[in-house]
Amino acid sequence: MIGLITGNLRVYSHVWLGAFWVAVVCGFVVSCGMFLHYTAGFYDEWTRKTLQNAGSSVIVFSSVAGIGVLASIAALTVSLQRREYALWQIAGVSPRAIMVALIGQLVLVSLSGSALGAAGAAFFCDALFPAVFAAWPQMNDVSPQWTIGSLVGACLVVVAIFVCGGLRSCVRAGRVSVMEALRGDEAPSTRVFWLRALLTVSLVALLAWAAVGLSESDFTTVMTWGVLLPIPFCALIGLSASFVCPFVTRVWTAVVPPSMVPAWIVARRRALAELAHGSSAQLPVAVGFGMVAGLYSVLGALRSYAAMQGADASGYGLGLTEVILMLGGPVLVCGVGAACSVVMSVKSRGRDVSLLSAAGASQAMVVASASLEAVIHVVSSILLGSAVALLSVMMLNVSLGASLFAGAELAPGLVVAAVGAILIAFATLVPTGIALSRDVGPALALRE
Repeated sequence: MIGLITGNLRVYSHVWLGAFWVAVVCGFVVSCGMFLHYTAGFYDEWTRKTLQNAGSSVIVFSSVAGIGVLASIAALTVSLQRREYALWQIAGVSPRAIMVALIGQLVLVSLSGSALGAAGAAFFCDALFPAVFAAWPQMNDVSPQWTIGSLVGACLVVVAIFVCGGLRSCVRAGRVSVMEALRGDEAPSTRVFWLRALLTVSLVALLAWAAVGLSESDFTTVMTWGVLLPIPFCALIGLSASFVCPFVTRVWTAVVPPSMVPAWIVARRRALAELAHGSSAQLPVAVGFGMVAGLYSVLGALRSYAAMQGADASGYGLGLTEVILMLGGPVLVCGVGAACSVVMSVKSRGRDVSLLSAAGASQAMVVASASLEAVIHVVSSILLGSAVALLSVMMLNVSLGASLFAGAELAPGLVVAAVGAILIAFATLVPTGIALSRDVGPALALRE
């Protein structure tokens, strides 16, 4: 079993490196949160509470983003190795053993990556701490502290994030159809993973309970818990991504008649086919957009309500320190996740382009369809992220008795969308250009 795990990691290192670098970033971010918690124990009441709140914000926001990104990365990893898992079955490896092997690989990759990230956090913490808290003069005399225990704790948190995010894909790997995998076909799985379904229903019930509770609470309670609303909504998008991403994409793309843009039908079908086997093309950007726009929107709603009540609304904003603590980790995790999904899918996309060329599509048609596919993924990500922000601000405003969308601010999320657009365009256009410059025959004859 150990030889099977390590051998696959070595042969498919170009695939597993994506998950490894996500683990490095998660280890770095979670370690920074652990350091803040550990440092809090050395200081007085105000400083201790401030550091504890900052550490909790870093860990919670980044963990939610990490689970969503890891779920999509793990699904892409399984999809790219379907032929390998089919060969394992032919060699006599049972589905349960395949699942255990994949879980072992996730643990090994996440543990090694998080250890590297944690070591980096320990090395750079003395330089990062004063830079992050430069806007808070009260923190000038605070020196970051850490122990081996905090590093180990951060690594264990990252391993738990990886296992939770990739568990469904591990189960799916053992159910790969041998004949379809060897033919190169992949029938999208319609099976609903019971744990994910249970978590989704539980989260919806929790949000309903929270909505009732907030509507009966005073302003201080609503303000305290309101800023956390984007987290469960991002988690809900992540849990239901296998259904929500294709549904949203299918609905809005149906508005454009294929006859208006001939390449549109190819781009739409290619985007939906990719989403049927994993949401890595959209979920990282959608989660990042939702976190950023959602937080700014709930703060905008609180600011709008305070102004309406005649109170000072200047305190309901985000300074640089707050932005880094709350959004720096999630944006970094989502950005690296999107970049890794780009690198992981380069080979498979090149073969798809060769198939289009062999079918008689012109180079202009292929490039246009690739460009439109990137547009489809970016717009779908923005729609999903906007849904997170609008649902968060709507739930908050209902609790406050204000207008449903008062204070909503979607513009800050466009920064994440712009970075995502660049990465997605790179993922589609670069492999397309490389494939078009090669002969079609050798490219189609190449197998794993």
